[in-house]
Amino acid sequence: MKIGERSKGFAFVFATAVISGVSIFLNKFALASFNPFVFTTLKNSAVLLFLLAGLLLTLRYKELLSMKLRDWRNLLLIGIIGGSIPFLLFFWGLSQTSAANASLLQKSVFLPASALAFLVLKERLSKLQLAGTCLLFIGAALFAGFSFTTLAAGDLAIIAAVLLWSAEDVISKYALRSVSSSTVVFGRMFFGSLVMVCFLGATSQLPNPAALTANHYLWLLLTSLLLLGYQLTFYSGLARLKVGEAAAVLVFGSVVTTALSLSIGILPGVYELLGAAAVTIGVAAVAISPLYKLGKQEEIAPMTI
Repeated sequence: MKIGERSKGFAFVFATAVISGVSIFLNKFALASFNPFVFTTLKNSAVLLFLLAGLLLTLRYKELLSMKLRDWRNLLLIGIIGGSIPFLLFFWGLSQTSAANASLLQKSVFLPASALAFLVLKERLSKLQLAGTCLLFIGAALFAGFSFTTLAAGDLAIIAAVLLWSAEDVISKYALRSVSSSTVVFGRMFFGSLVMVCFLGATSQLPNPAALTANHYLWLLLTSLLLLGYQLTFYSGLARLKVGEAAAVLVFGSVVTTALSLSIGILPGVYELLGAAAVTIGVAAVAISPLYKLGKQEEIAPMTI
């Protein structure tokens, strides 16, 4: 893949990290007015409506009509493994823990995602990139002030979601070989929303739209637009990068979330400043790697699912 495409990929994923950092910060406030399961289901369903409108306006729906059974199978897996169960786990966990902890744990997805990508897709990160990912995680942990000795039920739910999302990243990377990033996002939201609606129905939690206030709808609109931006940018970036690269750059989002949390009234200390510096250097190490040369594209081994 050419350097220009890789640069676009990193730009997309960096934008994803910023969106994610802002989104988790705001979602923490939004959850104060919602049942977490109802919130994430309504939000994802709203994103699905936006995507449907986009497919119709741009005529991208024609790609759906021409897809093979294998592609639909991959989208179904992506919807179940990435677009439904982990969302339910994550937003329940977010309602139980701090935004900073949730952001850091979510961004740790690069650890299992990189390992799975190596085992399944045979993707390798350079030594410089591996060093950068270590700096990213250490820096994010310092910046967030996270303590692994205080893991609560909410944190464990987020860790479970992260493991599922890491598996989804690998499946999505494989799916992106034959379908566009917007189609992957659509499949993720379509099948994921169906699963979550069925979950709400089975647990008697289906909401009454008439009972929602204007405040509820404003939160849903804002957080849905952020989720839409997150997905469109991330999967556009993933199509151009390795799984480990894309997931690693997302760690920067934890810095954004913690910076917003600090803006409420807490001034950054020495650890926060050191953490921010480590994350910045780590992102640079991952993005500016000598592993790739102009015009060289590495082959990705076929995946069996």
